[in-house]
Amino acid sequence: MDANEEIEANEFARCLLMPASFLERDIGKHRTYHGQLIEDSVQVLAVRYKVSESMMRYRLIELGYLSPL
Repeated sequence: MDANEEIEANEFARCLLMPASFLERDIGKHRTYHGQLIEDSVQVLAVRYKVSESMMRYRLIELGYLSPL
């Protein structure tokens, strides 16, 4: 598998395991009054979707819910 195929496979896996529409629904339950995600949201969502925290953080950044560090 070359690098481009690996990138495509990782993107497919992220979309399959953490669909944007499902995350949007669940993120609504994890926002503060000001619209920010609560501190433990990444951890809670990672457990819910059975993925690592780093993968969840990446997906939330990719979808615009978190800003890159």
